[in-house]
Amino acid sequence: MRHSRFSKLIILIFFYSYLACGDGNHAAPGVIIAGGNLANTTDGEPSDGNAINPNGGHRIVVTDFYQGNSIMGENNVISSPLLFKGGNGALTVNNITASHGGSGLFIESLIDEVNVNVTNAIFSGGSGGVNFNLEGNTFGPVGHGIEWDVHASNSSTLSLVGVTVSNGISISAESDSILNLSYTNTYVSGGIDKTGLGILFINNRDANSLEDLDIQNGSLIFSNNLIVGSTEQINLSNSSSSLIASNGLSLVGGISGSGTIEVYNDMEISGILNGILTVDLASVSNSLTLKSGYSINGAIFNADGTQDSLVFEENGTYNADDLGMNATFTDFESVQLSDLSDTWEGTNSFNYMIDGGASLDDIFAFSSSGTYSSDDFISITNNISGFESYGLSSGDDIWIAKSEDASLLEIISGRSGIDSISFAEYRPASSEIGVTYLDFEGALLESGSNTWHNTLDYSELDFINGSEGVWELSYVSNNIGITASAVSNNISTGYYRNFNSVELTEYDDTWNTTVGENNLSFIDGGLGTNTLSGVLTSASGIGTTYINFNQVELDDLSNNWTVSPGDTNLISINALHSGVDYLSYGGDVQETNSLFMGENKLYRGFDQVNLNNGNDEWRATTNDVAILINVDAGSGDDLLSYIDYEEEVNIFSKSTHVDTRYFEFEEVELTTTDDIWLYADDDNNFVLIDAEDGEDELLVQDISSLVWSQSHSGRYSDFELLHLDNASLSFEDYDLGGISDITLEDNAIINLDNGSLNISGIYQQNSGSILSLNAQTNFNISARLSANQINFNSGASMQFSGDASSFAIGNRYTNYVASATSSISIGNSALFSNNPGAIDVKDWYLDSDRLYVIFDRRSLTDQTFGFDVENGSKFDQILTEIDSMQSQQASEMANLVFSGNIALADLENVYDRTIALPRAVSHQRNGILRAITERTNERRMMMTGLSSPLGPNGPKAEQKGLSIWGKGYTANGDASADNNIEGYDLSGVGTVFGVDYTMGKLVLGGAVGAFSQTMKMDSSGEYTGSGSHINGYASYGLDGWFLESGVSLANSSLDFSSASSFNFKTDYAADDFTFYLGSGYIMRNETSSWTPEIGFVFNTYEQAETTDISQQVVPTSLESISKSNVKMRLGLTGGFKKDLIGRELLTQVKLRWMNTVGVMDEETEFQLSGGENTYQTPLLTTAKSTVEFGVGTQLRMNRSFALLMGFDYELGGGYSANRLSAGLRYSF
Repeated sequence: MRHSRFSKLIILIFFYSYLACGDGNHAAPGVIIAGGNLANTTDGEPSDGNAINPNGGHRIVVTDFYQGNSIMGENNVISSPLLFKGGNGALTVNNITASHGGSGLFIESLIDEVNVNVTNAIFSGGSGGVNFNLEGNTFGPVGHGIEWDVHASNSSTLSLVGVTVSNGISISAESDSILNLSYTNTYVSGGIDKTGLGILFINNRDANSLEDLDIQNGSLIFSNNLIVGSTEQINLSNSSSSLIASNGLSLVGGISGSGTIEVYNDMEISGILNGILTVDLASVSNSLTLKSGYSINGAIFNADGTQDSLVFEENGTYNADDLGMNATFTDFESVQLSDLSDTWEGTNSFNYMIDGGASLDDIFAFSSSGTYSSDDFISITNNISGFESYGLSSGDDIWIAKSEDASLLEIISGRSGIDSISFAEYRPASSEIGVTYLDFEGALLESGSNTWHNTLDYSELDFINGSEGVWELSYVSNNIGITASAVSNNISTGYYRNFNSVELTEYDDTWNTTVGENNLSFIDGGLGTNTLSGVLTSASGIGTTYINFNQVELDDLSNNWTVSPGDTNLISINALHSGVDYLSYGGDVQETNSLFMGENKLYRGFDQVNLNNGNDEWRATTNDVAILINVDAGSGDDLLSYIDYEEEVNIFSKSTHVDTRYFEFEEVELTTTDDIWLYADDDNNFVLIDAEDGEDELLVQDISSLVWSQSHSGRYSDFELLHLDNASLSFEDYDLGGISDITLEDNAIINLDNGSLNISGIYQQNSGSILSLNAQTNFNISARLSANQINFNSGASMQFSGDASSFAIGNRYTNYVASATSSISIGNSALFSNNPGAIDVKDWYLDSDRLYVIFDRRSLTDQTFGFDVENGSKFDQILTEIDSMQSQQASEMANLVFSGNIALADLENVYDRTIALPRAVSHQRNGILRAITERTNERRMMMTGLSSPLGPNGPKAEQKGLSIWGKGYTANGDASADNNIEGYDLSGVGTVFGVDYTMGKLVLGGAVGAFSQTMKMDSSGEYTGSGSHINGYASYGLDGWFLESGVSLANSSLDFSSASSFNFKTDYAADDFTFYLGSGYIMRNETSSWTPEIGFVFNTYEQAETTDISQQVVPTSLESISKSNVKMRLGLTGGFKKDLIGRELLTQVKLRWMNTVGVMDEETEFQLSGGENTYQTPLLTTAKSTVEFGVGTQLRMNRSFALLMGFDYELGGGYSANRLSAGLRYSF
């Protein structure tokens, strides 16, 4: 008794500990039921997790052990529409795991059977807890809607009716335990998980309710027929899991995992088996039906009975190897195909029966490619039924035809692939193809040497293959000529394949060639006139590969036919197509022509002839032109010969008779009659131009410059006459080779320079032609021109040239010019009269057919070839002095003058040019003076007591103290010519920066500046340069009389570039000093003032001496210039102050007149460099009298800062200038 009580105490302690903890330390539950009922109630909410029991408490606990008592066999009933939700997990810190929520319903069977019936209830698990730690927060799992634990060897029943379960059902069934679950009108969200080795029976359930059923261990047994719906999923988690369908299984949804499925009676699959599953069909007689959409990835089916059948409900093509017969499907006794059209692919050895089904269109076929015959089907006759025809594989197969095929098999299908019927044992009739033998593409002919005649027999086939024997394809039976090619005999694509040879018809045939001819040994054209057509390069295969062919026709592309002796066996080689066709000569050196080319000849329609790489000769004929043929000689030394040319050619030339159709020839040969060759500069592309026999002429026409060299004498062979017409000939080498005669026509020039020319025939010079040669200072012992006969006809001329430095005026020089072994004829007394240049022919004479010429150097004052100047004039004196000089500049100047490119105006631009630097400096002087005077006036006006501007906050009118200012300006001016003084156009830019200070009535200031200017003279040239200046200024007096003065020192450097044909330049430099003293009287009111003024400008100008820089003209040496002058200035200045947008605007209006006191010089002196005489040239100084008016403004932006602008205009005596300025002023 004590022992019993102690045992009960231990169990009670264990029970309460279990209730508190369960699958962990759970908080207190809400309601505990032990053998009773629970109706509608809200009492007893579970506790949430805490520090001691962190997991949430269960809402309802149903147990078979309560308060120390065992409750046996009683039903526990829960009927309530309320939500039963487990407690939430606790918030913990640094625990190993996070706590989880409690279950909505917790059922346990500790000692004995516990049965629970639930109706109209809702169960949900509590939320998981959160565990906080430094590595990151973790969240515990949500509690289950229902948690069902059955200990070992116990049993328990759970019935759910109208129940909703959230967060799933967790089932734990220990070994030897039995659990019965049924549920109707129940929704389970979150799936059902089973653990443990116990057995779970599901007896009644809602269809499509197994959203997620996971069997982790043990067995799951369905008592009724199991239909796994399309939305249901069962998972057998490991190999110890099993699913038992006691009364058949229909799989529409999915079963996955790695366990075992045991099925009694029949099984149908239209869903998915996925994983390493073993399916055991456990009845004595089983059927497995595979329906549309089935998938059995990785599953193995074991048929354990004695009458097991594999059934295919859907028609199709089934391959035994792909299906895994005897591997995936083991121990099946039969296979049943559908009642529609099916194809079974297998081997000729298997251990099960195959029924093709009720249709009349089922095929038994082999699964792999190979060679088959009727013997292979006879061996499996007892294992197949219901098949109406027999077939080969879906690959490429060969069927060995036999005479009994039709009687034994009725129909043999080649099916897909490229299948052949072998005629090795039997050749079926052509009518059997498509009847007994279906879907065959070709025939494989028998072995041996045979001939296959082209007929319409076997037209049902795609090809006839002769690879097993030596076959000839014959077209002799055709009654008309044909066009054929080896394309039809292609090894893999032609209708006739692997034939050894082809025999064409007895009529006119055409054979279209292909590369390699698909291994044909030969093609026999037979009788008739047969044509070989295609891409052919020579006749090398004709007579061997191509027999009995008479003509060749090349294709439409570009062809290259190589000439060979075999060509003569053909009637024609025809290239009359759209491509560019070449006729090439190979082998030895050729001497040939186009006589075999053209219409109705051997070679027809070719566009170009290519000779070989040796030394070839092409004989040009008129046929070349008629057939429009081009000839390319290629490499080697090749000769183009006109020796056989049938028509007379007036003038031969490279452009007309070579370049149009003959290429890469190194030599040209003319006819044996009298020929003319027209010279061209690109004749040098030829090594030789041979005129052959006859009197031949080299015509040089319309050539501006031909320099005869040794290459010319070697190039032009067998020419007798050199004929110049409107051409110029000079010499690098005076050897003319075999040329014996020279004739010059109009505008022809022969320039002997310093050389001598010797010919054996006639030298003839006609009207308008010139013989030019350099004059020599010494009496030469041999003639410059030697010939058998020399004729200077009327209108011909001889001209001498020479460097002026080599000859002196007044000396006489004699040159031995010409010598004739027969005669010299001078038909023109003016032969030497047209002799430009430095040489002046004085006389000539003949002595024993020798011509001598006497001359001296011509004067620059020669009226015809020099300058026509007045005797005794300035230029006459200058030119006479230059004639007497022996300097390099004097000689170069004479050569340039006598070249005929110099005019008198060019001479004037050198020695009568206007020296304009004084005028350029005066422009800058006047501008500086205006800027200083304008600034002084501005300063005085700023110091006056004029009223402030009208604006409400205008700056104070008076400005005293220190100011800085700056201006930039542009200046432009021009003057018209005045007698011998040139006019000009002037432009320039400059800057001025100044500082001034006022103290009482005194203004003191200074300024510096720089400028650049360009002065373009009317004719002589252009001055360009720059300068700088420094200035001081002062003024005293504000009201009434005032006195002002200024001083300026400036320098200027200008470079002169001549516009003359004589190239020279001159560098000019000058200093300019100016002092100004003036006075005026200021008359003012509140807003304006008027100031009449008078002043004097004292100026000193110093210009440095300079000499021209030139190698083409004798330079001038200009003396230094020193000038002083005084100018008087009268003027009137108006000053105005007014308001402008709240700013003070100060405006000056100026009118002045300036006049130079005394007479101005208008000339200055110069000498020739190296000369002794003095000459005058015009000097452009400051304008004598000018009028100036201008406007200046100052806009004060604030008390210190002002904007400055001004415009001045000056004119007088054909002279005008303007100046635009802008600047800034800042007052401290």
